[in-house]
Order: sequence, then structure tokens, then C-alpha cells
Amino acid sequence: INDQYGHAAGDAVLRHLAAGMSATFRAMDVLARLGGEEFVVLLPDTTLEGAEAVARRFCQLIAGQSVEVGDQAIRYTVSAGITTMDDEVANIDALMQRADEALYAAKAGGRNRVERWQSKPQPAITR
Repeated sequence: INDQYGHAAGDAVLRHLAAGMSATFRAMDVLARLGGEEFVVLLPDTTLEGAEAVARRFCQLIAGQSVEVGDQAIRYTVSAGITTMDDEVANIDALMQRADEALYAAKAGGRNRVERWQSKPQPAITR
């Protein structure tokens, strides 16, 4: 956005994104900007299916709107990678790694998508 429309437009898009996040997520959810164009949302007391549903609603909300900056109507999309805590997640770094892998799968799949983290298949043991 910044490269194509300028930094004022990029700031307007960030404000639009923040408004969409506020409209979508609950007060108990934790929203944070990691940097650049990456954000994290922690959804306490939410199942993986619930997280996927809310992420899909958020993607649809953003894709269905445009940001008006001067005489430009800027459209953008959001991709999301989701995961959940389980016994194999030792800490927040491991959780973030899983979410990041799912995010890259969403982007590779065509963007404007939500992907769940998938464990990599273990090689077969031969005897």
C-alpha cells in the first residue's frame, strides 16, 4: 500500500484494519501488531473451529470494504494462520511458529485465506 499509494494511504489502511479488528474481536481477545503488516490475535477460551470462523468473518469483512483516501478507493485483503495450544506447544514462541507456518500456507494458497496449522507427516519407519 505504501509503495503504490503513499504512507498516508498506508496509515489510513492501518486505521481501517484496526477498526475492523475492533468490530470483529471481543474485549477479552488480545490484539497486537508484530511489525509491518503482521498482527497476532490471541483468542482465550476459543476452540480451533471458533478461531477459524472468526478469522474467516474478519477476512470477509476486510475484503468487502474499501478505504477511501482522497480520490482513491483502496481494497486489500487479509490472510490468517491459526493454531491452538496443545501439549506439544511448550511456549509462546512455539505457538507463534505454528501460526506463522499456517500464515505462509494461507499466502501460498492464494491470499485472502485462513489456514490451520498442520503438523508435518513423520517419515515412515522401515524395519
